[in-house]
Amino acid sequence: SVLAAYGGNGGPAGPLGYPLSDLSPGLTQLFENGALAGSPVQLVSGAILARWRALGLESGVLGPPVAALQSVLTFTGNLVATHRFANGLLVQY
Repeated sequence: SVLAAYGGNGGPAGPLGYPLSDLSPGLTQLFENGALAGSPVQLVSGAILARWRALGLESGVLGPPVAALQSVLTFTGNLVATHRFANGLLVQY
């Protein structure tokens, strides 16, 4: 499923670029510009990926991603990005 998602994102010519690692036992694969992980497979990138990596990726406290990146309008009118993981949520302001 990771290979299918990689192909669906354009493969090496797409926004993810080339793979940087083999598929981990937890089904995460890192690329030049992001990661594919979870079941169903989700794209994780940018500052959210950096924080998720710092927390141990799928074997860390947050676990694997369970939903796609979403934009959310806060009650103060700010647009933020949120990414849900099995055990928590990361928010990028």
